[in-house]
Amino acid sequence: DSKGKPSLMPEVFHVVSYHRENPTIPVATGRMVVLRDGLYRQGVVSNVAVLKEHRRQGYAQSAMDMIHMLAEEKNLITTSLHSQAHAIGFYQRIGYRTQKMLYREPYDGPNGVLAFMIRRTPTSESPFEEEE
Repeated sequence: DSKGKPSLMPEVFHVVSYHRENPTIPVATGRMVVLRDGLYRQGVVSNVAVLKEHRRQGYAQSAMDMIHMLAEEKNLITTSLHSQAHAIGFYQRIGYRTQKMLYREPYDGPNGVLAFMIRRTPTSESPFEEEE
């Protein structure tokens, strides 16, 4: 709401990357929920997934590019996400920084090691200083 209180109805955006040779086939997806933190709005990214046979072909990058474009259009100060261990390097390459490592039992399970990561939106009017 206009008084800076959390909204019960956040904005939610879904993106889809389609197969390059057959654009009727969706191969990757992602979601961003826009939350208000006081006066500032931030995006929480989740459910980024690529069909197994289409991984490492740029489809996740395409989905994240669309999410980042939405973040800029909405003037969000940051986007954040929880990354599985195998995807941390990908998110670092596209500008995310690890804020905290989270460990869950079993450690060797698919969600056993997660990283909380954050990326400052380049065009935002952020009150935060950019780290070097």
